[in-house]
Amino acid sequence: MRHDWTLLCSNVRFTQFGTIGLDKVFNRIELSEARQVAVGESFPLVPPFLLVSHWTAEFISDRRIHPVLIQL
Repeated sequence: MRHDWTLLCSNVRFTQFGTIGLDKVFNRIELSEARQVAVGESFPLVPPFLLVSHWTAEFISDRRIHPVLIQL
């Protein structure tokens, strides 16, 4: 598998032609409140966002589901 790109956006739209539209792509995130966060603790981000990642199967054997773990 080849990683092409990953980005953050506010919304993803799927079209009938197999393409996607990405709304409000983030190019910067600033934290306005610094605080310690414990391992495993979560907190809401305002506005909420989606992590979108595009991968390409370079070989036929790669065309299957691949589990992934993403940590921010």
